[in-house]
Amino acid sequence: MVSDEQLMRQAKEGDREALSALFSRYQGPLYNFFLRSCGRVDDAEDLAMETLLRVFRHAEHFSGTGSFRAWIYRLAVNVSHDRARRAKRRPEVLSSVVRERWLGIEDDRPERRPETMALRGDLAEAVRSAVYALPEKERTALLLREYQQLTYAEIALAMGVSLSAVKMLILRGRDRVRKRLEPHFDLQPVEVFG
Repeated sequence: MVSDEQLMRQAKEGDREALSALFSRYQGPLYNFFLRSCGRVDDAEDLAMETLLRVFRHAEHFSGTGSFRAWIYRLAVNVSHDRARRAKRRPEVLSSVVRERWLGIEDDRPERRPETMALRGDLAEAVRSAVYALPEKERTALLLREYQQLTYAEIALAMGVSLSAVKMLILRGRDRVRKRLEPHFDLQPVEVFG
């Protein structure tokens, strides 16, 4: 399989198929990141497309020396910040349907079937609420780590912060999630996030 970095080098040289391959690889993960971040299906689709459009428009800014994955999530974080600034001017309310689907995106494993999920529904809702209640930087760092599986170094690049700042954001985020869950569930010995 051709690496993301190689595809990006080809895309910078005008290879539209390479750019299309990158879009295919990242459209779903970006959509999932934004859905978990903002909780709105329409916004997640728009933000994922805006990020991919920025990849196209700013391809010449990708140096090729670093991780493409970190670079594209840096663009995604910027798109997310732009959305947050717009949202401050016009606040929006999450729909309960979107919130119910938030953790179960693109997952057809048997343990994710409706009957199984119903048994764990309270925990899933509590986790979603706890994560969504985090300050934006902590939520972003935690989502990039736990759901997008970026390394700490990639998160640092994506968020434009130091490695130690990423570690602190994730530590604080995990701690806040645990604290919010403790009163509802007896989870002290259980790790919510690995």
